[in-house]
Amino acid sequence: MFNAQYLIGSSIIATVISLILVILLYIYVLPESKRPHLNKLFTFIHDFLSIKTLWIDKIFRFFFVLSAVSSLVYGIFMLFNDNTFLLGIALIVFGPIVSRVVYEIMLLTVMLVQNVIEINEQLKKR
Repeated sequence: MFNAQYLIGSSIIATVISLILVILLYIYVLPESKRPHLNKLFTFIHDFLSIKTLWIDKIFRFFFVLSAVSSLVYGIFMLFNDNTFLLGIALIVFGPIVSRVVYEIMLLTVMLVQNVIEINEQLKKR
């Protein structure tokens, strides 16, 4: 069982350490002028925290591939059962198609956001 005083004390210490780390990051890592002088680890941290690129499209692509391959594999396993043979064929045929359609719908939203970001950058240059 946890001691309430230990939990409160560790929470306060964790909060103070977090605030100190955030202040140090804002001073020594996140300014754009510091980036050329950072080593590989801090360059990665700078890029990660600056959010210059969107990762969501890569995450969507991973889940699309996962769902398409999974539907094929499950469909193949279902072929060997008399009760689920037709369902297995349907899963093999339609599983990747449905996965692709859902992926493209999600990707359209990402592309829309990227286009809006690009338009905003071009408008700032004018």
